[in-house]
Amino acid sequence: TYVVFAGMYVNTQTKHGDVFNYYKYRNFSNKNTFYKYFEAVFDRSVFYNPAVNIAYGDEFLTLSTCYYPMGMDVDTRFVLFARKLRKGESAKIDVSKAYINKSPLYFKYYYKVNGGKWAGRKWSKSLMQGYSKWLKEQDAKKTSSSDKSSTKDTTAKTTTKATTTKKATTTKKKT
Repeated sequence: TYVVFAGMYVNTQTKHGDVFNYYKYRNFSNKNTFYKYFEAVFDRSVFYNPAVNIAYGDEFLTLSTCYYPMGMDVDTRFVLFARKLRKGESAKIDVSKAYINKSPLYFKYYYKVNGGKWAGRKWSKSLMQGYSKWLKEQDAKKTSSSDKSSTKDTTAKTTTKATTTKKATTTKKKT
């Protein structure tokens, strides 16, 4: 048994804007790939249900159908994402907590025709188990890399200044 946790409207043609290739990810070899993929899914989802969360290692089912609300020349899909029930989990899901995402991430042509723009990431981090911890780890890695770059930049600037000073001194001695 599977429970639906997201649904999105996606473009399939680059001439109409970004294409989200939802079908290319069937197995997630690491948590980075998993979290980045499902960030994109939740950004685009037209609804959320806090009663259903996902976790690295879960099994997923993706259902896709052709969808042409903008005409036959704009090739789009409506895609549903579902997660297999975990051992001991009930199939009775409280759908009363589900709500509509008023600003999902669409593609360029959609906004051109319908107006509007993406309001940014608004979904709850609790929709993905371990996501908050993963974000903190990513921030720590960025901070660590930034600190190392800062140190390298300072060292490089100091070396450049020393070299410039030497050249200037050498030039003065020759004249």
